[in-house]
Amino acid sequence: MIFKIINNNCYRLNIFEIKKISDITKDIKKIITNNLIFYLKKFKIFGDVKLDIYTNKFYGTIINIKNFKTINDKDSVQLHITYHFDNHILYKVDYFDLLEYINIKNQTLYYYKNSYYLNITNNIKHSDFLKLLEISNIVFDNYFDILNKGLKIYI
Repeated sequence: MIFKIINNNCYRLNIFEIKKISDITKDIKKIITNNLIFYLKKFKIFGDVKLDIYTNKFYGTIINIKNFKTINDKDSVQLHITYHFDNHILYKVDYFDLLEYINIKNQTLYYYKNSYYLNITNNIKHSDFLKLLEISNIVFDNYFDILNKGLKIYI
């Protein structure tokens, strides 16, 4: 699990390897009650908080946290939750790093605006997935143009 501060109003919580997407609601409830409350208190996030929850069967879950309205009551948090099921999660990679460090087969690569984006469409080894996370940037919310306008390359 990784917690990342994007800026003063935006945070991201990545949860890898959730086994069953159908049980996501139960898993998210556990994550919110067990982990998210800790982070909200630690980083003094209160008021109206929007959670965008993105799921993907090859990646797991990304929870994008945005504090869009702060109120004076520091003990109150109102959560607005939006689920994005079976979301595409792309990995912006350097093409040569991808070939050198990761054994990727039967996947789809997109070339769009001078960048390469890997779309995992089949299972890969856990060790290769961890290497991929090290050498890539995750794209999970603005991927429509990449998929629709990018050059599709099968590897």
